[in-house]
Amino acid sequence: MILGIDPKVDYAFKKLFGSPAHKNLLIHLLNALMVMRLRAPITDIEILNPFSVKVSPEDKLSILDVKARDADGRLYLVEMQVLATDGFPGGACIIGPRDMWNNCIKAKTTANSGRRS
Repeated sequence: MILGIDPKVDYAFKKLFGSPAHKNLLIHLLNALMVMRLRAPITDIEILNPFSVKVSPEDKLSILDVKARDADGRLYLVEMQVLATDGFPGGACIIGPRDMWNNCIKAKTTANSGRRS
């Protein structure tokens, strides 16, 4: 990138895609990654608090990179993971309301082609 900002870095990813001022970027990202799963493109989205509410003291606190809801009420949980780990493949993961972590959409972009694989 020209400015030397890597959007895969956690802080930059959250600033780019999790900020209400840049919600158009999140809309474009979700539409691009979920084109085969959406009946119609997302046209508006509300950025939500990325912290999960703990129901009981035993619950683990979870903080997502981006949490958002579209105009149809669908919830999107977005995580950027550069390195693959057990149960969480590398790439951007979009988790819809009925999906699980192991059903993430992997989006790898090659630097030369700009295509997803």
